[in-house]
Amino acid sequence: MMKSKYFLFPMICLLALSAMLLEANADSQANSAFEGERILFIHSYPIGERGHQLLNGFKDVVRQRFPHTSFKFSVLDYNDLQPVFQNFHWDNFKTHKKLVQKHRKILHQQIKDFRPSILVISDDEAAEVIHPLPKGFDQPVFFMGMNRSVAEIPWYQKNPTQYVGGIEDKKPIAASLRVLREMMPVQKIAIVTSDEMSSYLILKSILPQIESFSKLEEARLGKKGKIEVVKVIKSSQFEDWKEGLKTVEKDIDLVWTLIPYNVYNEKGQEIKVSKIGRWMLENLQVPSIGISDVNVKIGALFAQASNSRKLGEQLGEQVQGYLLSKKLRRIGFERRLGYDFFVNKDTAKHFEIKIPEKRLPMLNVVYGTKVREKKGTK
Repeated sequence: MMKSKYFLFPMICLLALSAMLLEANADSQANSAFEGERILFIHSYPIGERGHQLLNGFKDVVRQRFPHTSFKFSVLDYNDLQPVFQNFHWDNFKTHKKLVQKHRKILHQQIKDFRPSILVISDDEAAEVIHPLPKGFDQPVFFMGMNRSVAEIPWYQKNPTQYVGGIEDKKPIAASLRVLREMMPVQKIAIVTSDEMSSYLILKSILPQIESFSKLEEARLGKKGKIEVVKVIKSSQFEDWKEGLKTVEKDIDLVWTLIPYNVYNEKGQEIKVSKIGRWMLENLQVPSIGISDVNVKIGALFAQASNSRKLGEQLGEQVQGYLLSKKLRRIGFERRLGYDFFVNKDTAKHFEIKIPEKRLPMLNVVYGTKVREKKGTK
């Protein structure tokens, strides 16, 4: 009996040690599943300040959640997409077929060279050109900054086993109009935007929203609640913007600038957004608003803009979910990012517009872009 006791004790210890080793090995295997993630970001535009904020938000989230995982990031600023989408319309997309195929090959080669374990596609242009993905590529794909629903992305319905997620960035504009109406009368609006795919999609999103908001306000307030879009100027030529705005300036309360990029002068040179903002301040008798904090920084009165860092963080949370499960499934665009309100106090002063005190706590106040006074003015 004594011998069996002495024999059982080391056996029990050995079994316990084996169990501990098996548990440690399981933990090690689980951790190793997250190591060496290669994440490729493909942007439709030069990355700029907004892109850096977005990337930093994304990276911080995934690195904090997986501190022992090595990540390799690569960013492709694909500004060459722009010629494809100038003068873009859904019905003439086939006319760009050769150009699209050329750029698609470049994108596909980037994917093959980097061999990403996760692909992130930013904005609608890249999402359109990259379709279909390289043959045999079955890694998860995430979208961000999309101005349409996931169902409208061409290959989403054709890849039922592929893990697809992302953040929808449609602009909810009713809140903007409510805040604006506390500052100034808003009944007649002119819209200006460059002639590209994002402009088409944003217009498709916000015009019905303006109409819907107008009907609700008209039912509540009568005729003074109605809002009308007097003119939409969709052009890549700045002369068209100037001429169009001058013809309706006396009939509108404000100008809504959607996409101020890829707008050119008569020599074919792209005009800096700061110059566009300066011209509006110095030559129009009504203020402008925008859908980006950039607009406010160049002199627009107001903007309801997406928070780029929050967008990156929300996308990072979706990628977390994938890294934890490693299951290929379609999750769609489950979340919408938050929006911030921006107001330029100097512009408000210039147009003698009073910002309600009760609104100040919820506004990001911007200063700057002073107006050069013309001769004969105060």
